[in-house]
Amino acid sequence: MTEPHQPLLVPIRADGGEPLYRVVQSWRYDWQLPGWPIQRLTVPRDFEMDGASVPRVLWSLTGITPDGLHRAAAVAHDFLYRYSGHLPSRAHQTRLRNGWVDTGHLWTRKEADRLFARILRECGVSKSRRRIMYLGVRLGGWRSWKSL
Repeated sequence: MTEPHQPLLVPIRADGGEPLYRVVQSWRYDWQLPGWPIQRLTVPRDFEMDGASVPRVLWSLTGITPDGLHRAAAVAHDFLYRYSGHLPSRAHQTRLRNGWVDTGHLWTRKEADRLFARILRECGVSKSRRRIMYLGVRLGGWRSWKSL
């Protein structure tokens, strides 16, 4: 597998004035676990997200802002959280001999957080920042993860 490319985003404004981003073109992330076929997550064009959900007070303390080297991880994580693991058709596929097929996999919050950490590592985010960010989603993510 290769290092994930960063998705193209444009900044937009929410009603509350907080920064939001829109995915300009669909973004794909491929990965493989030992003994499993290649997996693909596809985030569609026009998906809107808030980037890394870091409280503003922590921006200067941690150096972690809503956008940066962690952009790809934040897009994937926000997408998985938006659907609480119940992804739409063609969003999570696996590579078989005949091409890409939907997995039908129901993601757990822990799996979403682990994929977030994996992408952070593959994008070159430092180990210390990865730890802070992973701890943040594990401790605070429950507020955004909703049962459907």
